[in-house]
Amino acid sequence: MELSEKDKLKLCENTLQKIFDETEKQRFSHNREMAQIRSLAVFVLKVLKDERQRQNLIQKNMIFENLIKTNKEAFIAKVIEVATKLGVKAEHLMFLMWFETAHTLDHTIQNSIGATGLIQFMPATAKGLGTTTSALKIMTNVKQMDYVYKHLAMFSKHYIDFVDLYCGIFWPAAVGKPDSFRITSDMVAKQNPIFDLNKDLDIEKSEIRQALCKQIPKEYMQYFI
Repeated sequence: MELSEKDKLKLCENTLQKIFDETEKQRFSHNREMAQIRSLAVFVLKVLKDERQRQNLIQKNMIFENLIKTNKEAFIAKVIEVATKLGVKAEHLMFLMWFETAHTLDHTIQNSIGATGLIQFMPATAKGLGTTTSALKIMTNVKQMDYVYKHLAMFSKHYIDFVDLYCGIFWPAAVGKPDSFRITSDMVAKQNPIFDLNKDLDIEKSEIRQALCKQIPKEYMQYFI
């Protein structure tokens, strides 16, 4: 009986682990060839473990996956890949894209001021990433994730939680700042009343946190505790 891809990965991983364990016993050897084999085994073992973890994540139900209309499996895999590279939870990234797209995950969505796509790229933001909102609008959801990564990677060293990740989308200056950080632009507050909870025309980071938490569906709250 032919092994499944998952079983093949596991078999390769076990074999390489044996090689690693054997060479570990001889780690004080000056045999150059043995050292090279050990180094290769360590590298391939890590690659296989990462791939197995990725496949396990894909096989789990991803939040909001019922909203993905095209390239479902490839898109989920890409979201997991991007989240892993950013050092954040895939569920957090998916939630924020769901929020930004008016609860649709429609990668072609565009609002009245031209913000487009999964994280509502503004025209100036798109230009800074070497593309345009027109180009983003006609990309596949999988391809557009490359630009989601490119944008969010600029601030990835400072992401503490999903609110910081959202600030990477909405107001990068707030990334890594305490909840007392304030956005004092009246225009920003007027354009984003969902975040100006006390209607003082300032947006405190704590208000962004409260507003986002209210948006999390109860069935997905476990990913944000």
